[in-house]
Amino acid sequence: APYGVLMMALLLRVGRGQAVGLAASALRRGCPLTRALSSFSSEREFHDVADGVLQRIYDRIESIEDEYDIDLALSQGVLNIETPASGTWVINKQAPNQQIWWSSPLSGPLRFEYDAVSETWAGTRDQRALEDRLKEEFEGTLGATIQFRS
Repeated sequence: APYGVLMMALLLRVGRGQAVGLAASALRRGCPLTRALSSFSSEREFHDVADGVLQRIYDRIESIEDEYDIDLALSQGVLNIETPASGTWVINKQAPNQQIWWSSPLSGPLRFEYDAVSETWAGTRDQRALEDRLKEEFEGTLGATIQFRS
């Protein structure tokens, strides 16, 4: 998104003084401005949003669990997805960092931060959405077509 649009979103979210500081800090560190938008107003808000995406992923995979012999568990902010063909994915909340961490038998460890503008969890390395990456890995290994986002 254009810098002006991101700055406007930041201004609306946190106010002028804090927006300028967050934007300057993000730019100094070489971070995308969208990362400055990833701060939640409270730890509760982080948990609500993170729990929401974990539950949505769980619900979608549960719908194909028997068909593809998937072992699935979600407990205390940790989602485990085990497939006989590929191994185990672990997706969990990291409240201190306001991130979701991912461990995949295919792509290894990754971290995701919430992008309030697009309302997605974006990879810190490549900005790819968590749900898009999981969809791609499931389609590639299981041949399962699954839609995680509406």
